[in-house]
Amino acid sequence: MTRRLALTALLTFVSVRASAQEPTRIDVPHEGSRAVSVDLHVGALYYGPALTAGFRVNVPLVSNGFIPNLNNAIFLSVGADLYWGRYVDAGQDERGVGFGIPLAFHWEFFFTDALSAFGEFGLNIYFPPSWIDGGDLVDDAGGWVIAAVGGRWKFAPHAALTVRAGTPYTTVGLTISF
Repeated sequence: MTRRLALTALLTFVSVRASAQEPTRIDVPHEGSRAVSVDLHVGALYYGPALTAGFRVNVPLVSNGFIPNLNNAIFLSVGADLYWGRYVDAGQDERGVGFGIPLAFHWEFFFTDALSAFGEFGLNIYFPPSWIDGGDLVDDAGGWVIAAVGGRWKFAPHAALTVRAGTPYTTVGLTISF
């Protein structure tokens, strides 16, 4: 009786352990929760020859997204960006440091344990150099549409290389999940 109980416990442990380590596939819907992640990035801004650096926090909204038979998820992505360089904003040619607050819906598709692709759509609230240099918040602040596609290569259990191309910028960065 003791041997049978020990064998049953061992087989149960092995089967649970094996199922927990099944590889991620695009055609197998995700079960369970998704991790919150932080994306640290640098890149080039399209509104004039300028550079950007910033971060995004991606909070899961839907663990298995709009297509129920695929491994996909919806995240709310919010963050902060600094821009420096030359800007062309509303016909004005400005130089200096600007600031942005991106807010986007992020739809990601998980192909394997290591590779995923995403699309984003949202709004970026923008504060140009003139506002930072003592301008008027109401007159100087503006907004841009965020529309981007990208991909992630997960090279460690909680870290990935992320590339994003779209508007208002193209970035490369490190994503850390918690």
